[in-house]
Amino acid sequence: MEKGFKEPKLDSKIQSKLKRGHATIDHVKKKVAKDYKCDVTDVLLLSYKEQKEKAVYHFCAKGKKVTYKRIGNSIIKKAKFF
Repeated sequence: MEKGFKEPKLDSKIQSKLKRGHATIDHVKKKVAKDYKCDVTDVLLLSYKEQKEKAVYHFCAKGKKVTYKRIGNSIIKKAKFF
């Protein structure tokens, strides 16, 4: 990572609507940290594509690039399907 890297800001209106379903970016980061057995502070948001119904988030977790999807309030790793 570059020194001074700042995470992109998410739309606060969308995030406030997701709070009720426990699907905000903080919840997604907790899931990534749990899956990769690291601290939440080690998970950095690199980029995202977000709408109210669905989203794709690109993270760096312990130096590894990972992608997670949110469909409604469900959060899954991009390579996994139900």
